[in-house]
Amino acid sequence: MTRSKLLMLIVLLGTALAVVAQGPGILQPQMKLAADAGTYDAPMGKLGDKPAAPWSGTDRKSVV
Repeated sequence: MTRSKLLMLIVLLGTALAVVAQGPGILQPQMKLAADAGTYDAPMGKLGDKPAAPWSGTDRKSVV
């Protein structure tokens, strides 16, 4: 395969992936955020902040 054909194939595949990735919009539109989930203006939390409680009640001791 020549370089030009390989380059053309890569461009074609990239274009096809971009078209497929756009899709119709939100992937799961039926899923709604909780009322206290926050917004872009007032986010629920910040990255790096340690929560007061773990996100789950499980810990390594209880896992069998």
